[in-house]
Amino acid sequence: MLTADMHPLGFITVSPYPSASQLGFQCFGPCLSLFIRRSFREHDYAVDIMKGLIKWIQDNNLLKVIHAWHFVDDMIVAENLIAADFIYTGCLTLEPSAHGMPMMPARHMIQLL
Repeated sequence: MLTADMHPLGFITVSPYPSASQLGFQCFGPCLSLFIRRSFREHDYAVDIMKGLIKWIQDNNLLKVIHAWHFVDDMIVAENLIAADFIYTGCLTLEPSAHGMPMMPARHMIQLL
């Protein structure tokens, strides 16, 4: 993701497979990954990009459900996922905050397409 003046915002990816589980994360199907640089976290860039990406997935009939999760203390990512129409599953797991780092509680969400 880049701003209009080509500054990197972060990245968003969608994997059709729960491949993040290889990194120690628990994924329950096709998974959306979102990382936003701290300096851009208060903007709506991520929501707009997620909605565009999800619309493209729907238009091309690629997936029926997308999984995402956020750490319980990361309210900015939680608000972005909610604004992009993800809903909570009720699943709470411990996930690594980074490779080799302590486990932290994470709330899981899905979006049905």
